[in-house]
Amino acid sequence: MIRTGLKLQITLTLTLLLGTAMVLAGFVMTVFWQRSLIKAEAKRIHDILECVTANAKRAPGEPTALPDILAAPDYRISRLNADCLIFAQNNVTRRIIDTSCAADNQLASLVQSSRKSQENLVRTSGTVSGFPTRRPGRLLVAIPTGDRVPASALGISTPLAPVYGKIREARKALYMYLLLNAIFLVAIGFFRLVTSTVKPVERLVTLAEQYDITDDYPLAAENPGGEFGQLTASLNRMIRKIEQDRHNLRETIASLEATNAELTNTRKEMLRTENLATVGRLSAGLAHEIGNPLGIIQGYLELLNRETLDPASRRDFVKRAQDELGRVNNLIRQLLDFSRTSPRSHEQVSGHDLLKEIITLFRQRRNMHSISFRAEFHAANDTVAGDREGLRQVLVNCLLNAADAIQERGRDFPGEISIATRNETADAGDQLLIIISDNGVGIPPAQLNNIFDPFFTTKEPGRGTGLGLSVSLSIVESVGGTITAGSQPGKGTEISIILPQNQTGHADT
Repeated sequence: MIRTGLKLQITLTLTLLLGTAMVLAGFVMTVFWQRSLIKAEAKRIHDILECVTANAKRAPGEPTALPDILAAPDYRISRLNADCLIFAQNNVTRRIIDTSCAADNQLASLVQSSRKSQENLVRTSGTVSGFPTRRPGRLLVAIPTGDRVPASALGISTPLAPVYGKIREARKALYMYLLLNAIFLVAIGFFRLVTSTVKPVERLVTLAEQYDITDDYPLAAENPGGEFGQLTASLNRMIRKIEQDRHNLRETIASLEATNAELTNTRKEMLRTENLATVGRLSAGLAHEIGNPLGIIQGYLELLNRETLDPASRRDFVKRAQDELGRVNNLIRQLLDFSRTSPRSHEQVSGHDLLKEIITLFRQRRNMHSISFRAEFHAANDTVAGDREGLRQVLVNCLLNAADAIQERGRDFPGEISIATRNETADAGDQLLIIISDNGVGIPPAQLNNIFDPFFTTKEPGRGTGLGLSVSLSIVESVGGTITAGSQPGKGTEISIILPQNQTGHADT
């Protein structure tokens, strides 16, 4: 790119600059040459007039007969190429050549001025077309005729076309000289610029292309004291700084990777800790529900030991005991399903089925007798993409917090937990919105912005770890969703969970 583009630009630039300079120089030279030729022509005419008048004075006759003498054949001044010759004495002017020209009046005025001042006068008259502007058309010259009494003067008008003809004849030679001069200067300038600029740049480009990170001095300057040497030194410093920054960046990336691994492990530990805490709370609530069926089963076993028991009653008691055992087994299975720490994986999960399962689990808790659950599943498509166990933990945490907020209002307070779903469409695609609301004590506005912070809790010591909503936020964000909270103290809290969906749904019937 440098070998062609920069050289071409230098050539074009030099050609443009020198071409412009030569055109201007030619114009200036032509103008001064033209002025010089006009002055020379005026001097030539003046000398001829002086010679003519001197010869006329020496001729026999009266001094006042100078116009007749000048008009004689021997004194014809045709060699001046004059188109107008005027003699003035006192205020009378006489045309010696019997032809009129456009400058008669101007020449007559100039001759009278010369007669009065007894000075040689030169003027130009009229214009003709020229380049780049119009030029004078004719030359007017007036001289006094000496010591005659009364005083007199002689004036002549001659066209300047012959002068311009000489300029036109020499213009081709002038332009050829200027062209050759421009070519010569362009060649010298190009050679010098290529030697002083292009070649050092090309060497820098070549060295940069051959640069290896193991080089102590990546770029070497031929002239360390010149501008390119300073540029090379600056580039070397920049390259070393880049290498140092690259080394620091590698170390930073390695440190960030290690920190990220630690954060991942810490997050997993937080998830396990919160899961175990939730399992413990669920287990405490289900202990009574398991104790009752076990007591009933024990009573049936005592009845079955009676020898007087008839076969029909025995079969009935056995069936009832089996039903109670099935109830206990179902409760234990649900608790085990929740506490199982299976590997996290994305799958298609039915939101409605998962909510129904969790609501059933909560209704079987001992301390839920005063809380009613209201489900309004309006979403036609309830399938979400995420981890089933993780989403289960999020929903359980939200329902546990809702139940705790209601129970803080009193043991027999008629609490209500509402679970509603609906579909929404956003720029990212279809979404499932799950809203869990309660009529509990609510959250103060000053604490609402902190409820998703780790280890932040509004509950009494021993009743919460402060990790539930923080872990829930992490799980929801890991599947591309969002979770927000709104609350009014004394009226309740509302949790909104938005989860991304796929195109195929699972409609609730």
